[in-house]
Amino acid sequence: ILAAFAVPSYQSYVSKAQSSEAFSLIDGAKTPISMAIGEQGMTDGCAIPAGVASKGKYGAGAGAGLSATANAGVCDLVYTFDSGKAAGGAIGFKSDASGSNWKCDDSLITAATDTSVTLSCP
Repeated sequence: ILAAFAVPSYQSYVSKAQSSEAFSLIDGAKTPISMAIGEQGMTDGCAIPAGVASKGKYGAGAGAGLSATANAGVCDLVYTFDSGKAAGGAIGFKSDASGSNWKCDDSLITAATDTSVTLSCP
């Protein structure tokens, strides 16, 4: 009976720990991207600057990790997972039009391949 409760709780803990990598890399990129948007404008500034970590243990492959895209006057900053419990999923933040305020955005979340994992904004 204990296993019926312990295993799902442990899997939830593992997925939360792995998804924290996305939030950490996104947090490290927001300020440099905001500065670039302020200096270069949204179209040119909404990009991952040189020297900013964009890959992690759970988002290291081609097409995975951190990406930034100018979209309808705002910047979408998305981390895509390619391994771990959240593989196939993504978490994203959206800037305001000035590029200085960021908010986790449910529209940028993609479900993980493992249906027992739920990715969500904090």
